[in-house]
Formats: sequence, C-alpha cells, structure tokens
Amino acid sequence: MIALLNKFLLLCSVPMVLLAIKTAYADEVTLVADRYYPYNGIPNSPMPGYMIELAEYAMVRAGHTVKYQLMSWDKAIEQVSKGEKNCLVATYKNDADNLLFPAEHQGVDRLAFYRRADSQWQFTDVSSLAKQRLGVIDGYDYRDDIGQYIQQYQDTDRVLLRRGKFSLEYNLRALVNAEIDIIIESVPVVTAALQKLKLQGQVAPAGFLNHASKSYIACSPVLASSAEYVALISDATQQLRASGELQVLLRKYGLEDWVNITAVDE
Repeated sequence: MIALLNKFLLLCSVPMVLLAIKTAYADEVTLVADRYYPYNGIPNSPMPGYMIELAEYAMVRAGHTVKYQLMSWDKAIEQVSKGEKNCLVATYKNDADNLLFPAEHQGVDRLAFYRRADSQWQFTDVSSLAKQRLGVIDGYDYRDDIGQYIQQYQDTDRVLLRRGKFSLEYNLRALVNAEIDIIIESVPVVTAALQKLKLQGQVAPAGFLNHASKSYIACSPVLASSAEYVALISDATQQLRASGELQVLLRKYGLEDWVNITAVDE
C-alpha cells in the first residue's frame, strides 16, 4: 500500500515539476511604442492594436507574458536600443536599424500628406510646402528632405510640432479648423482616427511621402532573449496567416492581409 502511494505521489508530482521548469524560464516581455492605432492602441483595452494581439499570441504560446507601455516614439526607440525595454512595435527598419528584426514583417504602412477636403493643394516635392502650415508629430523620422525642412522651420508658423498620446487627434482637428493646412501621417492610422472622430469627408489625401513600407515588431540588440522573441514573432505571423486567424484579427481592426502588397524596407 505504501509503495503504491509513493508511486501515485511521484506521478502526481511530474506535472508540477514541469510547470516549475516552464515558469522558471518564463519572461515578461515589455513592448513599447507611441500610440499608432490600428497597429497599437491603448494598453489593456479591448482593442489594443493588432500587432499587440499578434505579439501576445507569439509570446504566450512560448510561456511568456506581455507588458505593453505607451511613451513618446523617440523615448521608445532609445529604451529598446539600450535594452531597458524588450521590443518596439510598428517600426520601419530605418527608424532604428540597430534593432533585431523578425524575418517576417508584421504589416505594411505608408505615409501620406492630408489636406482639408475643400483645398486643392497637392504634394509634389519639398518646395510645394512653402506656403503651407504643416502639422507633424515630434520625434518621428520623416524622409530626409522633409526632416530637414521640419528642422529648419520648426520654430516658425510653417511647422507645428505635437507631442503626447493624442497628437494625431489634435492635428486632425487643427486641420479641419484651418489652424494648419496639411499633415503627414500613416494612411491606416488616419483612416482609423477619422472614423473615431467622425471627420470622414472633411480631410483628403494629397500625395504620398514614401513607398509602401514593411513594418515590424523589433527587439533590443543588446538582450540575449531578443533572438528568441523575433523568431517567435516571425513564426506566429506565418502560423496565424496559414490558419486564417490573421485575417480574422485584421478584420477586427478594419484591415486586410498585406501578403500581396509589394513593400520595401525603409
């Protein structure tokens, strides 16, 4: 009887041992970015952004947990680069080319100029900005000639820099109210914001700033764990696509799979 009891206790202890081993190797993976919905939105909300949900799928399946924080874009890049946070969400390669990037990209993005719907202005080159009041988000990295223009005129009424969680909303309202004339922003991000603010039809696109660009969840170059994380993210992207779950997730955010969109690394 005692022998049988010992055998039973031994068998019962096996799952607990395995659980202890798994827990010992579980990480809390911290994702950071500024708000860039529908890629990433408000933490702990029902709609945190599809990239956050994708990252959670990737990490939780490997036994890790995910913590997601909002901060300014330049601070997010700095903290991930230094290894103070794990991964940066919704980034191009030229935002921080020192980071570790997954083999598979997690989305496609494109920047465009936007104007009021009753304006006829169209972007051609940097000279076409001359008589326009431009609204941009501080800390963002734009095309070289545009970046130089912003730096040159940022202390004048030709360029309005915004910081903070709701910078885009401020810029869109300022645009509609004729406080500024044009803004630069991501096409999917503006589409989502206009719907949220009920400003559809009052703002119109006025030319693209860049090509369709690959967007990633990229991780710190100085943390040994990053190699595992980017592999998990890349694998999860492929697995969700193969199962059809990626399309379901994207439709939740009003998006379609980017698989057939020709995009570049910028």
